[in-house]
Amino acid sequence: MTTIIKSKTNLQQQQADDQALIDGFTKHAATLPSLLIGGVQIPTTTIISTLQSRIAARAAVAPAKATYQALVKADQDERASSQALVSGAKQAIGLMFAGQITTLAEFGRKPRKVPAPRTPAEKAASAAKAKATREARHTMGAVQKAQITGATPQGTTAPVTAPTEAPAPAVAPAATPATGVTKS
Repeated sequence: MTTIIKSKTNLQQQQADDQALIDGFTKHAATLPSLLIGGVQIPTTTIISTLQSRIAARAAVAPAKATYQALVKADQDERASSQALVSGAKQAIGLMFAGQITTLAEFGRKPRKVPAPRTPAEKAASAAKAKATREARHTMGAVQKAQITGATPQGTTAPVTAPTEAPAPAVAPAATPATGVTKS
């Protein structure tokens, strides 16, 4: 029968359990020289050395984990502090060698993609979609917003005045040109 160690078991408890086994086997080494495990006779000295190896391996984990975490943190800090410099260098290289594909490749960069020209049908579809979006979201321009006024409070009515029309200017009769020639 195999025993599976639960992952949630405390590592310190596992260390203590292994050490207790070592202490027990050491104390009773004279009366318990070997155990029958899986049909095989195993000496207690082998079991003790295996338990000591487990303890040593587990003890090495904490410092290694701390070292790893420190190295990961140092890597993240270095990348964060140098991000602006590296980004600027990449942009400068891209601008300096914009049309030179082989030179850009030497720096591990690719040339910028030139967008394909849009067809009139694509432009019309885009305009229709933008118009539909504005209508769906009730988006208005500055002139449309200025035309919207608030409602008057209930109980009070604003005086309604008809727009006054300015009197139309009198049309002067057309003057006949004085040329001195009369019609006969």
